[in-house]
Amino acid sequence: MSTSTLARPSRADVRERILVAADKVFTAQGYANANLSQIAAEAGFTKGAVYSNFDSKPELFADSRRIPGTREARRDDRRRLCPSLQVTN
Repeated sequence: MSTSTLARPSRADVRERILVAADKVFTAQGYANANLSQIAAEAGFTKGAVYSNFDSKPELFADSRRIPGTREARRDDRRRLCPSLQVTN
């Protein structure tokens, strides 16, 4: 009998999947309506995995907006989705 084991994703891969999921959820629902459980589910992880990579929702939001190649578009999104945050770049 053969058993197969799934390789555990690297921390960098987990973080990247969470960032992509966060970007998707924040864009679709806005900052106020998005929650970490939704982001975790979208990424395929538990909320604990989100908290092991990010200290808070504001940190995750900021980091998700730093996905390379989208800086200018993300600045406009941040202003639209979360007007209470000061966006300088």
